Amino acid sequence: MKKIYMFLPLALIMGFMAGCQDRDALTELDAMKAQAELEEQNKATVLRWLNEVSKSNFDSLYEELFAKDSKQYIPPNADPLSFEEYKPMAQHIYTAFPEITHTVDEIVADGDKVVAKILVHTVHEGEFFGVPATGKHLEWTSIAIFQLLEGKIKARWEIADVTGILQQLGIELKPNDAE
Repeated sequence: MKKIYMFLPLALIMGFMAGCQDRDALTELDAMKAQAELEEQNKATVLRWLNEVSKSNFDSLYEELFAKDSKQYIPPNADPLSFEEYKPMAQHIYTAFPEITHTVDEIVADGDKVVAKILVHTVHEGEFFGVPATGKHLEWTSIAIFQLLEGKIKARWEIADVTGILQQLGIELKPNDAE
């Protein structure tokens, strides 16, 4: 009987410790599940932007999905463009290319960031940086990083194959003459 009394407190302590570890593990698992859900929601927001944006709905979709204090980091601009500064640039693009189709080759979310590798298809239907409409079908690759906060796109960094776009439009690229 003495042996039982000796092991009973030890068994209680061990059971209590195991219970605490299980609670810690469950709390950690719940946090991981919440993070995975948030990352999936962020990917869904980015995919919605890429799949739905066009000339006809740019303004409304931009207002809905981007935070008012969002920043756009798009070369060759050295400084980021504010929410309002980006609008005229995008409207110029959507005037030249009214229907742009984004094929998402790959999309990955990590924390508050979503990275997408995109193949862009469009037809040149309006003036684009001095080049009148050509009717040419264009295709280029782009990589974009989106940062989201509370369901809204807070920042976007995008690198597109601008040289490829210009070449497809028939613009001859040549280096500056050395001075």
